[in-house]
Amino acid sequence: MNHYCLFDRLPVELLHDLFTYFWAHEILLSFSDISNRVNAVLLAYVDYQLNFRSIQKDHFDLSCKRIRPEQVISLILSDESDTPAQSQLFFSRFHIEQFTQLQTLTLIEIESHSLKWIFPNLSKLKLLRSLTFLVTMTRKEYQNQIYNVRSLVHKSFTKNIPRLHRIHMIDGMFLSSMPFAYLRHLHLEKCSIDDLQILFRHSTQLRSLSLCLNMYSSTSDLILFPIQLIRLHLKTERKDISMNEMEYFLSDLPYLQHLCLELHGSQDLFDGYRWQNLTCNFITFNFKFKTQHHLNRNVIESYLTPFWLEEKHWYVGYNSYCIFSIPYFAPDELDMSQHTIFLSSAPDLTLLNRCVNKISLGENEFKFDGYLPNINTLKIRLPVSLSFLTSIIDLDQIKHLSLLSLDDILRYLPLEDTMPQLHELSICNRVDINTINRIPNHRFAQIDKLKIFLYGQHSEYITEKLIQLFPNVNHLNCTLKCVPEQIMYHCINGFKYLSYASFYLPVGVFLGLNKYNWNENIESIIADSSMKRDNFICQVNQSGIDDVWLEVHWWFGKQVNQFH
Repeated sequence: MNHYCLFDRLPVELLHDLFTYFWAHEILLSFSDISNRVNAVLLAYVDYQLNFRSIQKDHFDLSCKRIRPEQVISLILSDESDTPAQSQLFFSRFHIEQFTQLQTLTLIEIESHSLKWIFPNLSKLKLLRSLTFLVTMTRKEYQNQIYNVRSLVHKSFTKNIPRLHRIHMIDGMFLSSMPFAYLRHLHLEKCSIDDLQILFRHSTQLRSLSLCLNMYSSTSDLILFPIQLIRLHLKTERKDISMNEMEYFLSDLPYLQHLCLELHGSQDLFDGYRWQNLTCNFITFNFKFKTQHHLNRNVIESYLTPFWLEEKHWYVGYNSYCIFSIPYFAPDELDMSQHTIFLSSAPDLTLLNRCVNKISLGENEFKFDGYLPNINTLKIRLPVSLSFLTSIIDLDQIKHLSLLSLDDILRYLPLEDTMPQLHELSICNRVDINTINRIPNHRFAQIDKLKIFLYGQHSEYITEKLIQLFPNVNHLNCTLKCVPEQIMYHCINGFKYLSYASFYLPVGVFLGLNKYNWNENIESIIADSSMKRDNFICQVNQSGIDDVWLEVHWWFGKQVNQFH
């Protein structure tokens, strides 16, 4: 019996249960056209979850083509650099009010003009209960329209917040003075005490709160958290917090069971004995406390009591300026040139090492006696032998390799044997004619993500060599300080498997480019170029505040004639 017949025999309810573990595009890619019966189940399924963040354009097109809006309960839209102008393309096909069964909506770096299609119509989504709105208000386009955007969001929230259960936003200012009749979960990337206090007056049902608190711009230092809180994740900035303040903040939270803290503090904040008294009834307690002053070694002793080690099994890591929970706040990156040594209260001395997944080897390398079993990102800034690497890490697990120079890769050949899972390569220094000529005629077929810097003469020859060296690149990140039009389109036409490409270039080298007419110039170049692709989105953004750099982002799908 083949697997096609097996799926035909499964009850519809079991297939539906199986689908809940996958995003919509994964369901369509895995189950479409298995059989007529399974196709009928896909057509009738009404709990699709669309996640368009960092999605391949082919998968985006497939989802938009196959799924009806009323089948969708969750939607994630993103205009980040690897999916440029996604929202504009999405709303050329759909209207947000068509998603009548939508319960969860996530908007990430959405362009301001797309917000005009979204927020005025959110009130028509009667089942919407969760909203995530993450945009960087310092982006150029938002700064030019910040008042209009805030007004648009505020008007929409006034209508929608009364029935929302969960909100995740960058800034708490959007939520001030609004009713929160059913809000239970709130996550704010930043908020002032003043805005927070106003917000708390209207949040009688709030159970879970996560926020970064700006205590510098507030008129008051007093925080009275909602008494009904069960879960609290608090991060503060621009002020040292004392233990007395924390005891005051947490003194009237009788239902609190889960606490997570990221604080800069004075010396008394690090006292494990006082935290023991304050957290004895908690189920979980994770923290990261930093200070500008050197910590005494006896600080760690206050976390070595039976309460911490035997009753709660709450272990901490420690260095001269920081103490943190393991594994929750254990550092995931180790820079071996910084001479940062952490101690641990955990009975397993290797627990800290197992948390590290990135390692940097710099010019001031120091001797490392341990072993790091879970490294997947390796950054090398000096010549390092294979024998040394294999003594401290497992090269079989490396997925991302970052080198100073392209020819440094020759030390680790054959690459498919030395690092069999490697698929991402970053080169920090520019690739010039001398460097490229030192590379023999290798083919690094396993590399699908490449970050490179091109500068100087012979750039077309260098680009051609790179296309030969890395024939399967899917995601390209390229900084250009040469004639960008020719190189950009040579890359796009040469790397035939590209799904994403981002080019970073200074305005001054972009021939004929007026920085006030970026998109018009790009559109003209596209029209005049010999582009071999006919299914793509291209977007030009300003990078930074000085108008010196441009970002040109491309998002590619299959050729139109490939769909026929």
